[in-house]
Amino acid sequence: MSNKELENYVKTEEGANLLEKYQQYLILLKKLNLDACRSSNQASTRLGNLNQMLTENTDSYLKLTGELRKVPDITKQVNAMHAKIDVLHKYLLQAELALWQLESLKGETSF
Repeated sequence: MSNKELENYVKTEEGANLLEKYQQYLILLKKLNLDACRSSNQASTRLGNLNQMLTENTDSYLKLTGELRKVPDITKQVNAMHAKIDVLHKYLLQAELALWQLESLKGETSF
């Protein structure tokens, strides 16, 4: 079809209807394209937010696991301190008993 034939065809009712449908489809495609771009931008924003949240949560998780790995060492230190406190408590009881015995001896010698 040449340009002249196409121009004549568009002037007919059938050609005008076809051209109008073509224009409507172009308008619809443009609208769908805009909607797709909007949805794409929205999805990109949401994915960015999700990525940031996951990064923050991953950092928190890694810090927490690092601290939890220290628990066995802390437990050993606490147990060692507990043993030292038990020894100190034993010495304090012995010192208290010795003082009590000295006080009782002092009471016996004052007669």
